[in-house]
Amino acid sequence: MRKFSLSVGEPWDFEGPDGQNNIELELLGEVDGPNVENWATSYLLLKVIRPFSFNGEAVECLVAAPRYEGESLRSVFQNGGTVGVGRVLPGRSIHPGQKLLTSDTQYCIIGRLDPHS
Repeated sequence: MRKFSLSVGEPWDFEGPDGQNNIELELLGEVDGPNVENWATSYLLLKVIRPFSFNGEAVECLVAAPRYEGESLRSVFQNGGTVGVGRVLPGRSIHPGQKLLTSDTQYCIIGRLDPHS
């Protein structure tokens, strides 16, 4: 599986098992957005290699989409880019190719996602 690093910009004081402002991820696939205003049409589904805690809950999977207009999911996948990230909530199961529900995730991070070479 393809691996990525997420350099966390917000929250600025993020600290996890991968160090300050860093999360190591493995690509699981792509999921469709929920067809709701202000949501992307598709997201990368990413497994957290070393889960971390957010609001007292373990985070094992994230979804990420380009943060800025003009960037595409493909360009982020290939070259990296700034992304908005949601954590998949505990008890929710999302699989590649599935449609994301707004109740499946909680927006939690803004950062730069870069593929490993």
